Amino acid sequence: MDFLELAAADITTLDDGQLRELVARLAEAELREQGIPRSSVQAGGAQEAADGGLDVSVATALPLVRPAFIPRAHTGFQVKKHSMSRGSCEREMLEAGVLKDSIKALADEKGAYIIVSGKDSCSATMYKGRLAGMEQALKTYGAGEELHLDFYGADRLALWLKSHPGVALWAREKLGKPLAGWRPYGRWASTPKADKDEFLSDAHRCVSDGSSSEKNLMTIMEGIELARTRLRSGSRAVRITGLSGVGKTRFAQALFEEDVGDDALPATDVLYADLGEDLTPSASAVVTYLIANQLASYVVLDNCPPQTHRSLQKQLSASSSPLRLLTIEYDISDDRPEETDVIHIEPSSEETVTKLLLRRYHKLDRFNAARIAEFAGGNARLALALADRVEPDESLTSFNDEQLFLRLFQQRKGESADLLRAATALSLVYSFNVSREEYGDELGVLSSISEVSRADLQRAQAELVRRQLAQRRGSWRAVLPHALANRLARRALDDCEPDDINRELLRPGNIRLLQSCAHRLGYLHDNERARELALTWVESSAPLANLATLGEDHLVVLNYVAPIFPDVLLDAIEQSAHIPGFADRANPNVQRFVRLLVDLAYDDEAFDRSATVLLSIARTERGGENNDSVVGRLRQLHQLHLSGTMAGPARRQALVRSLLASGELRDREIAGELLRAAFEARSWTSFGGFQFGARNRGPGWMPKSGQERRDWYDGFLSLLDPILESNDDSREWAKSLIAANFRQLWTCAGCFDALEALLSTYATGGLWPAVWFAIGQTLEYDGASLHPAVLRRLEGLRSLAAPSDLESEINAYAFVDEWAHPHRRGADYQAERVELRDRVFALGRALASNPGLFERLASQVWATYARPVAWLGHGYAEAHGDLEALVEKLIRSFKAHAPDRASIQFIEGCLSAIAERDSALLPRLQEKLLTEDKLRPYSVWLLLSTRITPWVSARLLDVARRGSVPATYFEAVGNGGRHESMSDVELSALTNAVCQLPGGYHSSFDMLIMRLHARADRKYVPGPEIFSAIRFALGHLLRDRSDDANRPAHHGIGRLIVEALAPGAPEDEVARLVGELCDGVKKYRLSRENYSEVLSSFIEARPEMLLDALLKIERDDPESDAVDWLFRQRSGESSPSLNLARIDQLLTWCGDDARRQELVARNIRVYEAKDGSGVVDDSTSSVRLSEHFKRLLDSASDKSSLIEFAFGQAVPNSWMNSRVPIIEARQQALCELITHESPEVRTLVVEKVADLDLLIERERRWDESEHHAMEQRFE
Repeated sequence: MDFLELAAADITTLDDGQLRELVARLAEAELREQGIPRSSVQAGGAQEAADGGLDVSVATALPLVRPAFIPRAHTGFQVKKHSMSRGSCEREMLEAGVLKDSIKALADEKGAYIIVSGKDSCSATMYKGRLAGMEQALKTYGAGEELHLDFYGADRLALWLKSHPGVALWAREKLGKPLAGWRPYGRWASTPKADKDEFLSDAHRCVSDGSSSEKNLMTIMEGIELARTRLRSGSRAVRITGLSGVGKTRFAQALFEEDVGDDALPATDVLYADLGEDLTPSASAVVTYLIANQLASYVVLDNCPPQTHRSLQKQLSASSSPLRLLTIEYDISDDRPEETDVIHIEPSSEETVTKLLLRRYHKLDRFNAARIAEFAGGNARLALALADRVEPDESLTSFNDEQLFLRLFQQRKGESADLLRAATALSLVYSFNVSREEYGDELGVLSSISEVSRADLQRAQAELVRRQLAQRRGSWRAVLPHALANRLARRALDDCEPDDINRELLRPGNIRLLQSCAHRLGYLHDNERARELALTWVESSAPLANLATLGEDHLVVLNYVAPIFPDVLLDAIEQSAHIPGFADRANPNVQRFVRLLVDLAYDDEAFDRSATVLLSIARTERGGENNDSVVGRLRQLHQLHLSGTMAGPARRQALVRSLLASGELRDREIAGELLRAAFEARSWTSFGGFQFGARNRGPGWMPKSGQERRDWYDGFLSLLDPILESNDDSREWAKSLIAANFRQLWTCAGCFDALEALLSTYATGGLWPAVWFAIGQTLEYDGASLHPAVLRRLEGLRSLAAPSDLESEINAYAFVDEWAHPHRRGADYQAERVELRDRVFALGRALASNPGLFERLASQVWATYARPVAWLGHGYAEAHGDLEALVEKLIRSFKAHAPDRASIQFIEGCLSAIAERDSALLPRLQEKLLTEDKLRPYSVWLLLSTRITPWVSARLLDVARRGSVPATYFEAVGNGGRHESMSDVELSALTNAVCQLPGGYHSSFDMLIMRLHARADRKYVPGPEIFSAIRFALGHLLRDRSDDANRPAHHGIGRLIVEALAPGAPEDEVARLVGELCDGVKKYRLSRENYSEVLSSFIEARPEMLLDALLKIERDDPESDAVDWLFRQRSGESSPSLNLARIDQLLTWCGDDARRQELVARNIRVYEAKDGSGVVDDSTSSVRLSEHFKRLLDSASDKSSLIEFAFGQAVPNSWMNSRVPIIEARQQALCELITHESPEVRTLVVEKVADLDLLIERERRWDESEHHAMEQRFE
């Protein structure tokens, strides 16, 4: 992207002072990248002065992390505009034949001395000569051997500039070559040059952190510090929002000013653009360039629309670029862009605005300045516009607000109603287009509505822009600030009848202007005429009459006017909710209505009705949905803080109570989510802001005292009382919910009394293990910070809830999964696990002596999936003398108490103990278990509960051949090293049998992958049976026609296949597999995405055989594109290519056959990643020509076809953002062939490089037009 770069020839035109400043700025920029302050750089006097001093000096106590153009911590630059020969360099360093003192000082510091010439661009020989002259001068000083010497010509400076676009912008301005609309650091806020530009601040709190759960305002200086911290410490995108005229641009400018606060952002590394101007290049093009080149710059985009910010932010998030993006806009929407920190600015204090007016208008007296500031309400733009209309000798003290308002539209020497009348008409919409060709001539439409001629409107908008009462973005205009525009809009509504407005706006071609008018009305909720107009749009047969059938365009209108009539809108949504499919997650427009319902739920009296519809939609949402979750929106409405509703606790608790009482499982799930939100006591988040037009909205109801806060939590806890008193499964659900939130309810919410009451009733003597664990966790992590009295109460609860007998101990230790047990901080996990296992072993032994207790616990034993249950069974079997009687007892209990989907972990534990006690008896007891009908579905697990012996292996094979259990059950053979005791013959027989089951080859591959995993550590060498099994499974995979074939290939399957197809494998088997692969390709049966690893394996292992088969496909059916489809590169996906084969193999296969060469050429990757990974897709921009392509080109008879393939692959098929950087990178790689030994290749490549130049230019123009259209909008 040459528009950001400068050539050496440009550097030569800089004058002395500019050249010195350029080097100083570059030095500052390089150091700031490494966290070194700019104070480490000092610039000296004129370059031509013979004072022996250095022009630019660098001295830093901090080490250079990445030495580049500044090679040492102490570096001196001697900057000369003129050419410096070898002799000139030597003489420059000497004074009276002795090395200059300044250079001696650098030598003593083991620093660096660099001569810079603004005229020279050195060849290697010239460069060496200049260094030799410098070294000759250094010899006059005996201690200079460690001084680093270098010479920078204009070419080196141009290269240095490439790393610092902010400095390049400054240099362009000095050279008279500025980029249209782009500026380096400077007076972005357009403060007149004659005026001081000091940043004004006071103690007024007007800045809020939109990304924080705390919505408290801070001072402007605190906001400056926050923004700097966010941009410096990881936030890649920050957005400054606020109404027009509150000082957002000046705030952004101050971030880079060293005299404003501490630790300013580097002014040398920033690029600024106002998207309201015509930018060349576009913001997207600049961001794309900076990302592609990994440049650590700050990009500040003023007047940046939300959609542009989102587009650029996504582009930034998808990269690893060090770029930081700062956008500015009067964006007051309620959605916060993802991965963006938002800083919102409110109007300044009247005192600050008064100071600004007095500084800008010297003849304005303090009284007039104060009156204007009061009228403007802290809006600087409005105040400045009004001050510009005041005569020096005029007094405003007696003016009312209407008189001041009218003054904005008057000429200095008299009345003029024309401008006011036109401004009133233009303010009826939020923004408008001044072009006749675009959007149906919007000025013409407004002219028809207002009866003000189009010419008058055209002149008026230009005058409003000049007076800074309107803004321009390309052909778009908007009357601003909002306070002014809204006041004018009220006059417009008084002047125009709704029928006259609708006659024009409701025409199909004026939909954008209708949306813009709706946008304006949304800020006029307190205006009856605005409401009257909006109501005409929801009447029968009007555009918004039927919410269920609204298209996207009219949904935008509805969203804008919603704040005008929330009562009417809620009625309409309620009525529409009865229409089938409307209140449904599957409704493509449902999210718009969800957001509106959340906004409508703000008012206490509207909460129940809004929440009822939201619940109807939430019931259609699958549990655990995280993408735009409707339940998530309901959760926010039930938070203590940042709820976005003024509904009191009682109203919200009533909603949860009704859900719990309904008896529906989905309602209970939703109630659980709402209770979790209500129990939150540590941190709160919101989906965005709380704006709803201009209505006074805030974060919602909040407790005013500690008692109200406790009442909140106690009230929601009490909702679970009826459930805790029940005897069904909902009781355990409620207990788990309380236990999961116990810690924060105790430590943060302070619900001591309520929790004590609950535990005294339901947790005594170990009846509630989960809450006992939660108490222990709270003591472990929070005990030290608790008040002594509170700590004593908690310790008392732990004693109260502790297990008190064998049954409660088993419930606490055996029926709870091991990960749920509390862990001591700093303790060894494995040691704790062994301790827990031994405790449960002992409980099992104790259970064996209490048959009555085992009978009572049987239902839990067979229903609980938890590893400690197996330990319980192990201990139980250890204590039994008659093992055959034990197995009979287990069978009887299982048949009597086990549910349909039972856990057999207790039996597994018993069998592991039996194996230790009497391994000879084990097979007979396992056989007894396997013959029981109710246990037959668990056959695999019964067999894998002990070591796999030949007998177990045989029985596993028998189970697989019978087909009585799913294939996936056998995957456990590969886990935990179980397969290691099996021979290759046994394992291969099992995997072959499993392959015969539906989808069984997936499970077979799982077992085989684990067999070969970490084999070197086990010193295992697989035999031929294993590779035969791999080929057997591969055949099933290739022949599979079921939907299960779309299951993604297993990680590691590729290496298995390569080994199984290696030389030595039976040729007939390999040929059959190649044939089956190609049959699937020919019939489009195989999924290229899921089989890419499989195909890659064939390419790597048997390229010649595969290519023979692919060539046959094309010969048999010349119209088929199956081969091309298989190898086609798709963005973001793993794509196989012939580059995986050795190039020598491919060349041998091709020979002199042109058709073979063409097949290979089509399906190799011409470009590969420069990092050597070989991986390249349509998003890779750093590439080189692959060795495969170059070798094939050298040997090919038809070189022109290969160059055509290279040209074709230079243009990506799919991409994000711009294709230009990708094409440029591939064009640069292709340029390697310009020096090819073949004249034909050289000629062809030159032609194709020229063609790519044209394509790049065409793409760039298209990008610019698209980006300008997107970036220069107000809505």
